[in-house]
Amino acid sequence: MNYEVLYPADLLELVSSRFSHDMLAVFSEIWNRKETGIMWSELLKSHDRYIMEKALLVFEITGFVEVDIDNRDKRKKRYIPDRTRGPQLAEFIYRRYQGGN
Repeated sequence: MNYEVLYPADLLELVSSRFSHDMLAVFSEIWNRKETGIMWSELLKSHDRYIMEKALLVFEITGFVEVDIDNRDKRKKRYIPDRTRGPQLAEFIYRRYQGGN
């Protein structure tokens, strides 16, 4: 199976438009720590738990974020952006909120 698949622009727009500002803030924090990843417990320090867990679930299912599954304790799981779709979402967020369309 090929995991290097990008979302077509219209599908990316549809999926991403459903993410709340708070959910995008969670992704942005993961993106800013893309070299080392960020642990669940670190994310919890700056985000509401309900929103954070919802965002992590959605980003994991849609393939924007990968999870280091070596640890069963969710507080010690490390989240990193997906190599392919992570940059795609980051660019989309930038264009939408910083650079305009």
